[in-house]
Amino acid sequence: MPSQGPLSPSTLADDTSFGSVAWISPENAGAEDAAIAFTGSTSTSHYLKATAFGFTVPSTATIGGIVAEVKRKDAFGAGQSVDSRVRLVKGGVVETTDKASVDGWPAALAYQTYGSSSDLWASTWTATDINDAGFGMVIAAVNGSPCIDHIRITVTYADAVAGHTRGVRAMILP
Repeated sequence: MPSQGPLSPSTLADDTSFGSVAWISPENAGAEDAAIAFTGSTSTSHYLKATAFGFTVPSTATIGGIVAEVKRKDAFGAGQSVDSRVRLVKGGVVETTDKASVDGWPAALAYQTYGSSSDLWASTWTATDINDAGFGMVIAAVNGSPCIDHIRITVTYADAVAGHTRGVRAMILP
């Protein structure tokens, strides 16, 4: 199956619809460059919302799976920060399926993978949904001192048109 990504978001924001602690410098999670978004608090964070990934999935595609990856660490040391919520965003609205891991965040920056090339996160997705600037993900953390360096998403899909074989006419002459 073809895929697009991993792509990075062009819009990052502190989303106050969940949690009680703001992300500081959320825009720093848009590139893998060791510039981090962080909370500096052990309370449950707001969502760090990443959208506008710039996907261009063909309109004829059937979405097969979505992989979200977050390069993260706990500044206080391994295992103290944990995921509170990890969800996808469709049309700017946070979905209900949660992929939060119970594992503590590492002491050094490392990617954590959520979803898979065959995981639709209990939702239905169209190319329009994926290509929309409102598509993305949110993550919230609790405890420790959570830091995020980079967020990226890969989308796997099948394209019926790309796999279509055109018929050929043969003309038999006498």
